[in-house]
This record gives sequence, structure tokens and C-alpha cells, in this order.
Amino acid sequence: MKIKIVKVGKSAAKEIHSLVEVYQKRLRAFCPVELIELKQFLPSTSKKQNNVSGTDMLVVLDEKGKIWSSRELAQKIVTWQKDPRIKSVVFLIGDPYGLDESVKKQASEIWSLSHATFPTDLAWLLVWEQIYRAFTILKGTGYHHE
Repeated sequence: MKIKIVKVGKSAAKEIHSLVEVYQKRLRAFCPVELIELKQFLPSTSKKQNNVSGTDMLVVLDEKGKIWSSRELAQKIVTWQKDPRIKSVVFLIGDPYGLDESVKKQASEIWSLSHATFPTDLAWLLVWEQIYRAFTILKGTGYHHE
């Protein structure tokens, strides 16, 4: 299973981009991963033009979504890996104004990182770190401490 992390909008801080690249490199040890930055995610456009295909599971990040612990995310990843219909999981982070409701309706899951609201760049970094953490939990690497 491949992981695609899609961020809408240009990154405001190059330092965040450098940190994302660290987690991207680490995550490649566990699965194929793709970093995608879009100027905009158009709800009326086909999924393919937005880098989402029919075999992708779409997980939208939204402050009103469900909050998952790191272990819960790890279990979701196991479930997705076992589903032969899912070739990729796409995590979609909107711009500072969020995503159109029609995009959220297309999502299989809506995930909130916290009850707090984060700037888009920080949310993007947290998504990378949490996905990496989930895979380390599954592999028992010791990165995650409880």
C-alpha cells in the first residue's frame, strides 16, 4: 500500500518543508510514499486531476473530524493494508480556509489531529510524523514510547 500526502497551498516556511522531507525519507523504509503539493484542490475537478484515483482511499484532515490516537491510526493502517481494494491512502490537508464540503463528502475518513487548530504547514508536518509513528508502532521499533 502506498501513502500519498497531499497539501493544498504553498508552504509558508521552508523549514517545515525540510522537516517534512526528514519524515518522508524515514517513512520510505516502511512503504512507498509520495509528497504532493497542489496550488488548489478543486471539488468539481476529477479525482485524477487532484492526484486521487479510484483505488485510493481518501482521508481528509479537518478540525471537525475524528481524533485518533497514534495506536488507533496504526490499527487503521493495518486495516487499510489488508483491504485488497485499497492501493493507496491519500491524506489531504487543505489550505488555511479548509476544504470544500463536497470534497469532505468524498472522503472515506475525516481525521482531526487535535481539538486545537493548527496552521496548515504545522498540520502537514504532524500528519507526516503521525504516519511515521504509526508504522514504527506496527514494526515495534521503539520510536513510540508508552
